[in-house]
Amino acid sequence: MHIGIISVAPPYRGGIAKHTSVLYKELLKTHKVEIINYSRQYPSFLFPGKSQYLTEYKNEILGKLLLDSINPLSWHIAAKYIISIKFDLLIFVYWHPFFALSLGTIASHIKKKRPSIKLISLCHNVLPHEKVPLNFYLARYFFKKMDGHLVQSHQTEREIKQLFPDLITEKRFHPLYNTFPGLLEKIDAEKYFKLSGKKIILFFGIIRSYKGFDVLLKTLSLIRKNNFHLLVAGECYDNKKIYIKLLEKYNLSNSITWHNKYIADKDIVKYFSAADVVVLPYRNASQSGIAQIAYNYNIPIVVTKVGGLSEVVIDGKSGYIIRPEQPLELASAIEDICIEETNKKMRKFIMEYKKQFSWRNFVKGIEELYSKI
Repeated sequence: MHIGIISVAPPYRGGIAKHTSVLYKELLKTHKVEIINYSRQYPSFLFPGKSQYLTEYKNEILGKLLLDSINPLSWHIAAKYIISIKFDLLIFVYWHPFFALSLGTIASHIKKKRPSIKLISLCHNVLPHEKVPLNFYLARYFFKKMDGHLVQSHQTEREIKQLFPDLITEKRFHPLYNTFPGLLEKIDAEKYFKLSGKKIILFFGIIRSYKGFDVLLKTLSLIRKNNFHLLVAGECYDNKKIYIKLLEKYNLSNSITWHNKYIADKDIVKYFSAADVVVLPYRNASQSGIAQIAYNYNIPIVVTKVGGLSEVVIDGKSGYIIRPEQPLELASAIEDICIEETNKKMRKFIMEYKKQFSWRNFVKGIEELYSKI
């Protein structure tokens, strides 16, 4: 099958680009694949981080950089190029209504000029975590152009069905990120961060309000007396002063190490090798690649019962599922997982449990969706 993927990919950074780059390589094993990438993902004034680009991949570009998110002329150019290629399937990677107009316009051109190409969305989110004007209408504009939808959680599937009850969907859980370096000895990772002998709680990824970082800081104030240390690896997209005030309020300066920056792929293993537990105290979510990085390294996780997060956790075996915004519940779950015997049992369970989250199974989902539409 000849497959085209419209998505952000390296040299851009972030979870969507990472997901796309791994999917591309997996699809190449059995299909002919091409990426239509972005020449501009976001205008700089809309991007809250320091950079949209991967410094370690500055010379690696996947696909053709054709699509400018805010330039309609580029949408027509991208559509014209796609129409010129004899694709069997076109995958539109979708994660925010900001891109709905451009992607929907491209899909409209293809349906008119090359109706034989089957169009599916690979949907990371239906609606964003933050409210934005016209979200619902933009999402509808895009989704109604698609022939089918690949989703990564029951929650996302339900949200799509609320928009269009008769849509054709296929669900496959977010696969493991198994492209990172192998696990280091925990003692060596602890030494690297100068945290020898500590029980390390890892919060990984960009910091935004919906991720509940403030809840985690309140939780840390309840357990810091027990030789726990919070290792935070992620650039803050919120007002950092909010969290600084909480650190001061709870006197947490000696209980937290915060690397407020984007973590390069080559360094990710250091953080996860040090961790006893990975926490995702989110207020809302669809799914998370962070959970799958943790599972790749056999690390137990604590998640909140929101969106699709709890769908990948076997409560009490691969981690714990708690209610959102409950510092006491979160503290209890963290303390229990960090008991040495419990931690060993969970890691052993994850070694087998994670096998279902394979990229081969994910690709099979795309193939099965293709056969349905």
